[in-house]
Amino acid sequence: MTKEKTRRCIHCLQYFESVTDDHILPQAWYSRNNQPNFAKPKAPACSKCNAHYGKVEKYLLIRFGATFDSEDKNYGNIADKAIRSIDPKYGKNLRDKIAREKTRSELVREIVPYFYSDIRVLPNFGMKSNIYRSDLSWIPIDENKLRDFAHKLARGVTYVFEQSYIEDNYEVEVSFPSEYGVVELVLRSRFKKLISTPSIAIYRDDDPQIRALDKVLGFYLIKIWDRLNIRVSINKHF
Repeated sequence: MTKEKTRRCIHCLQYFESVTDDHILPQAWYSRNNQPNFAKPKAPACSKCNAHYGKVEKYLLIRFGATFDSEDKNYGNIADKAIRSIDPKYGKNLRDKIAREKTRSELVREIVPYFYSDIRVLPNFGMKSNIYRSDLSWIPIDENKLRDFAHKLARGVTYVFEQSYIEDNYEVEVSFPSEYGVVELVLRSRFKKLISTPSIAIYRDDDPQIRALDKVLGFYLIKIWDRLNIRVSINKHF
């Protein structure tokens, strides 16, 4: 007799006989200053979705990690992880070494010179001054992968803290505010801190009127490494 499909994936919303326990926050993204006893939240995900988001997280870690100084006392190990993940000498076997070399070669081909102007820069990842430096380069980020990652976080925390799924009749919108935009959001919104680590913090808009209407509605403010700001709005189609 076939087992009843009772467990549901938070991403594709399909039912399965078994699902994986997916870490909401990427384990490789924790900095060296994370508390060792921090409870890492998990949510059910099918193997296909889990594998997809694992690849997305690795892709982003390599590119964001390359922007950190390896000597940084808080986030230097993020840079180390990114470098090791594309260094063939750390490969577990020949196949892994070849894969790392391929990833490194692809990244090198993607890098563009600093003077290239037809480009959008994520807030907090651009130049820190107006001084021109010819030794700097841009690292392109696939916008679809960044939005996929934001969707994953929103679905995960909604499941863990609201015991709810973001169903198909909801719309998820993603934006990347600057620090000024984050301050503005905080000043005009009521936030509840859901997750707080030195690397990743997630806040939820805690407006009682919205939550009385529908606990899934509202928005999350996600801060990663004190640099990457993500705003995820969840609205409902009526």
